[in-house]
Amino acid sequence: MMNVLLHPDIRAQNLMVPKLTAENDVSRMKDPCFIDWQGTPVLPHALQWCIPHVAEYQPRLFQADGRPVLNDNGFEEVPWPAGFDQLNPSQQEVLRAEHRIATRKVRWNEVFLKVPKYAYLIVWPLQRYLHLLTQGILRATADGPHTLMHLLVRIKILWDEDSNELGPCPYTFGSDELHRYQEEQERLERFDDALSRLSIQLRCTSDGCVDPEDYEFSMHELARARLEWDEVSCGGPFPFEDGRWGQFLR
Repeated sequence: MMNVLLHPDIRAQNLMVPKLTAENDVSRMKDPCFIDWQGTPVLPHALQWCIPHVAEYQPRLFQADGRPVLNDNGFEEVPWPAGFDQLNPSQQEVLRAEHRIATRKVRWNEVFLKVPKYAYLIVWPLQRYLHLLTQGILRATADGPHTLMHLLVRIKILWDEDSNELGPCPYTFGSDELHRYQEEQERLERFDDALSRLSIQLRCTSDGCVDPEDYEFSMHELARARLEWDEVSCGGPFPFEDGRWGQFLR
């Protein structure tokens, strides 16, 4: 297999394009600049490739019961929800934008499925974790070993399910290792949930970015939230402190 260099994190935040003008609304997107190349490996294609984040669809509109408004599986046309015609124009416009983003993922997948090597990787269950393995190894020193352990656990589960085809998995875990992993996984889930609620309270992103108009409000809420934060129930130290590496320093 040929070694290739692939950007490990192609998402909208890592794409830079010229400022929008009346003349370049389409052309500016044809030659983007990619940033954040840290951790980029040179490895066989099958060990790295995945559907890029920029092509993924993450629901932003939800029903009262928490289910996404759009029923999307990434491979079939996204149906419009019942009652769309009864929404007011403003609500319809928001839903149209959501529908465009969901449909974009379907179109990307249609392109990938036309290329045999991509089509195989899309449907291969191990690929969703295998392509992250190198990053998990490279970032274990900075982020801690849990992400790497999580990937190895998920790969082993899927490997064992397909052992007739793949043969025995080349590694195993002891019961103590799995117990410690589960405890750490539960702690991180508590932390992620607390971080999400805190970000909403502070009107900021998960890494602490705040719009200028919300700065005074966010600083006021920050002082109150710091006093209310409980490290045990929240799964870790208060995330927004000077010198802390966002939510990634766990």
